[in-house]
Amino acid sequence: IKKFKKIIINNFSFYIENNLIGPFNLKINAGEWVRLKGITGSGKSSLLDALVGFWKPEVISGEILLYPNLGKPIPIEQSNFVYNYVPQFTNLIEGSVYENMRLGRVINLSKLDFCLDIVCFPHISKIDRDSIDCRVLSGGEKQRLCIARALTNIPDLLILDEGFSAIDKVTTKTIIKNIKKNFPYLSVVYTFHESLDID
Repeated sequence: IKKFKKIIINNFSFYIENNLIGPFNLKINAGEWVRLKGITGSGKSSLLDALVGFWKPEVISGEILLYPNLGKPIPIEQSNFVYNYVPQFTNLIEGSVYENMRLGRVINLSKLDFCLDIVCFPHISKIDRDSIDCRVLSGGEKQRLCIARALTNIPDLLILDEGFSAIDKVTTKTIIKNIKKNFPYLSVVYTFHESLDID
């Protein structure tokens, strides 16, 4: 179900360690994939952090507004939309695949396996997924696991900050195709270290 029409980043600029970043202008429609481009240190990750409220920068100008299905636009920090964030460097606990998917939540196995299949996670048995130590996974497998975990609660917005950096391009395109098919109203903002045609 589409929960908002769009997010507008309008002339948004801010300071980081006395450096002026921006201004940024961006529109994120419901169900749209938006790629942030820029050289290292240009403020992409900081903008993503500000977008989802990880931190409140010293704003110099502009605003970030969410346009709900009904009513007037509101500042995004006043909204109750659901987002999930997948950073470049994976954040996993010591434990099995399923334990890392649940993080203490009650989620049935069919939903866990569904999300793992979407991200092309290796086809190991349910027994192995409930017992294998995630520390033995490759970098790409860890990233796929984190993306799958981010899909379990069906967010409105998914942030992927270099979230595909350890995954080969063919698999990345398959994952994107699967997410678009199964989560058509999911808006995704992502950064990627090289050109990637997602259409």
